[in-house]
Amino acid sequence: ITQKGDGFHADTVGLSGLSLPLARRLMNDGNWHRSYNRGPYLTGFRRSTTATSALLTLTTATNTMHDWITTGRAYVRAQLSADALGLRFQPISQALQEFPQMDELRTELERLVDVTPPGKLQMLVRVGRTKPPALSPRRDLRKIIQR
Repeated sequence: ITQKGDGFHADTVGLSGLSLPLARRLMNDGNWHRSYNRGPYLTGFRRSTTATSALLTLTTATNTMHDWITTGRAYVRAQLSADALGLRFQPISQALQEFPQMDELRTELERLVDVTPPGKLQMLVRVGRTKPPALSPRRDLRKIIQR
């Protein structure tokens, strides 16, 4: 974040109390996958997903680039509408990614929401009420867009 102006950081993952300054101190590129970082994060993530009372699923009848763009547009419209109602979204779509380690979990999720090929569960999103999250750092557009 310091070097490039963007990236993940502890302030955006919902930590508070003593956990937040500890995470800021302990998490960095070199040790994210160490058990002392990964374990507590996954425990908190499991706890929060178990407590989720509403999920938004975005599905399509096929899985084309047009479907991806249409889904992204629908997601943004839904998120803006939800925000106006005081609701927050958290995409939890990693399990839907199309690589071998996710095949079993992705298939089970698609079965649970009754999606069969060529249909596709494009996004899975937690929906709930919480305080506004910290903003993710972003690069200055003038530094990444060239004429």
